[in-house]
Amino acid sequence: MTFALKNLTPGASCELQLYTVYETKESDAYITVLFTTRPNAPGRFIMWYRNETAILALWHRPHPAGIYSHYQILYQEVETFNGDSRTKVVQDKIDVNELSPGRNYSLSVSAIWNQ
Repeated sequence: MTFALKNLTPGASCELQLYTVYETKESDAYITVLFTTRPNAPGRFIMWYRNETAILALWHRPHPAGIYSHYQILYQEVETFNGDSRTKVVQDKIDVNELSPGRNYSLSVSAIWNQ
């Protein structure tokens, strides 16, 4: 037997308990399953090069947004990675300044739940 769960919030953690019912009596034993729904991905990622040392990265928020309202941005220089990285929490864009011209950088975006 299958049962479809509908209208769940994207990115939400859920608990499902399954137990038997005989006439009107519920069983004492049950099975619990914990799961997290897949978050909706942000759309249209755009990167603008402002000058030799600055970029602007922005994206469209997913719809529906689910429980995620902010994004954690991690950027660091690729070739000479020495543990020096920068992290910022933003909503839908980031200005990255003070970059070194001619160097490669890595930029990663992760959705986070900001209560």
